[in-house]
Amino acid sequence: MKWIKQNEWNLVVAVAFLSFVCGIIGVNDALLISGKSAPWPDLVYFAIRLFFFNYDLPGEGIPYAPATPLLQLARFLAPATVTYAAVKGFMLGAATVLNIWQLRRWQGHTVVCGAGKRGREVALALKADGRKVVVIEKDAEAETLGELRAAGVRVVLGSATDSIHQEQARMNYAGLVVALTKTDESNLEIAMAAANGPTNQPVDILAHASRQFAAVFDHQPPVDNTNSRGRPRFFNHETSAARLLVQEFTANLATVLSQKPRSPRVLLIGDGSVIPELLGIAMVQCQYAYSDIPQFVVVVPDRNLVARSFPTLHPQLSLVGDVSLIERTCAEIASMELESITSEKNFDLIFVSYQNDLDDLSLARHLAQQKPSGLFGRIVACLRPSTDIARHSISIEDTEIRNLVKLGCVSDVLLHGALDREARAIHEAYVAEEKAKGLIPIENPALVSWEDLPESLRQANRAQADHIPIKQRALAVSRSEQMLEALAEAEHRRWMAEKILAGWRFGEKRDNSRKLHPSINIYSQLTEAEKQKDRDTVQSVLQRMESLT
Repeated sequence: MKWIKQNEWNLVVAVAFLSFVCGIIGVNDALLISGKSAPWPDLVYFAIRLFFFNYDLPGEGIPYAPATPLLQLARFLAPATVTYAAVKGFMLGAATVLNIWQLRRWQGHTVVCGAGKRGREVALALKADGRKVVVIEKDAEAETLGELRAAGVRVVLGSATDSIHQEQARMNYAGLVVALTKTDESNLEIAMAAANGPTNQPVDILAHASRQFAAVFDHQPPVDNTNSRGRPRFFNHETSAARLLVQEFTANLATVLSQKPRSPRVLLIGDGSVIPELLGIAMVQCQYAYSDIPQFVVVVPDRNLVARSFPTLHPQLSLVGDVSLIERTCAEIASMELESITSEKNFDLIFVSYQNDLDDLSLARHLAQQKPSGLFGRIVACLRPSTDIARHSISIEDTEIRNLVKLGCVSDVLLHGALDREARAIHEAYVAEEKAKGLIPIENPALVSWEDLPESLRQANRAQADHIPIKQRALAVSRSEQMLEALAEAEHRRWMAEKILAGWRFGEKRDNSRKLHPSINIYSQLTEAEKQKDRDTVQSVLQRMESLT
């Protein structure tokens, strides 16, 4: 039934074509039986008339009984396809009118633009929160629509960038608009339309975009917040999912590496855009007390996949991480032993993320079967998902399976700010501290609310917040002066990694416009004042732990 539903109109067209062919052959055979003939244009004309209930070729005995079975079949199938299409069209039109009529008084609801896999996860999560949800989707045959309708989500068919369909979804009266179409440009267009609506209804606007696209508007928002209903906020589900994955699997290493110091080792294999995201976030977070800089082996089919969004040629990158790029296709890796690819078999973490979920799972199984002897963590298969395989219960020995779309689009992360609560608290504490010193926003542009903070500075707060669990694990092992100093050094490397990934470099004097900073240097070369900043960060974590005990 599902296949028939998905291919409904293809079947109607196929039956109509069959009726047309049978009509031509049937009329020609009927004329031959009666000793007559007709040119092909006349046969085509007569076959077309069958679709409009026009059949006037007399038969033997009964006036309209065709002399051939094919003509008998065609005279019924042809008008049947027209009738079915007309009834179906009327039903769809009536359903659309009814749907619009039912939405006519909605206010403060949620409009999700795009019913792909991301849109489905967001819409279902919001519906589970008890919200009224409308989805705008241009593909009437999208496989997710049935599930959304069954969950009680309203659906408006049409382009989400079209003002007519936006009006049908009452986007100007929505309390939340989430743009999740396939292109960043369309998402921005939807966000701007929502922000510049004619009503005074305040709206929260989220637009899915790549990190590079969002960075263009870091210091210049796409709309004027003073003259709009709301300011669009960019988000990326892969970035959110990568943060959650790194948080989940790197904190435990702090305990291990605090007792047996060495360089943490992480292997990343794949061909998706999440690989550079994982690499960047893991480099910032995998800075541990007593340990050397983290080592990363990245296996991709094309090194440009990483180089496009990760500063592999940064002059100070070696201060915070050791990255080895290896070019191998999925098929090549699947037929080789891990040692022959990386000259190493002991990794603390292995992330596998291919565009195709089956490639992810098959390669994860291949790696698990090799049972790396030094694997403290797990193999993590990151499903996009390219199919719905992530929605089934699948288990592979020594492997964690994670759905990136579900991780990055759940309402608690996307809308409730679960990932940013700690980062926001860090920023608010910083603002209060600086204002207590008498500083004002003109002297320090960072002294603004979280909502008005540039995305680059938000990211800095997020990186600091995400590292707190790692510090807590190390402090649970020891709170000695040596541990505190080792954590301060690790905190400095973490800060440097975050700055380096944001494009900052070493400079004798700080220059924000050129992204130069004198503290991008090894810990031992810092002044005591600079070291004290790192120590204060560690102390704040320790004080929080002590207040909870």
